[in-house]
Amino acid sequence: MDTGLRRTHERELVAAYQARLADNGVEDYSFEKTWEDYGFAHLLGGLATSIFAGGTLDLSNERGVGLITMMANRHVTAALDHGGFKDLS
Repeated sequence: MDTGLRRTHERELVAAYQARLADNGVEDYSFEKTWEDYGFAHLLGGLATSIFAGGTLDLSNERGVGLITMMANRHVTAALDHGGFKDLS
């Protein structure tokens, strides 16, 4: 998802996700905790994209390199939008 589009809609999307979890019986998982986990997942996503996809895919063509670069950049940007490494201690 484009970074600007994500920034515009992510709070609403995460709230809808958390509401569906609650509707389906998930208890003691607040919006705040869901939001925190969502931000942390982007940090992991950025690292995983770079390490696993970049390390296992054929990056001999421009299109593949562009895809991995875009995915990693978007995850890392989202992670930084959510505080980056501050919650890892």
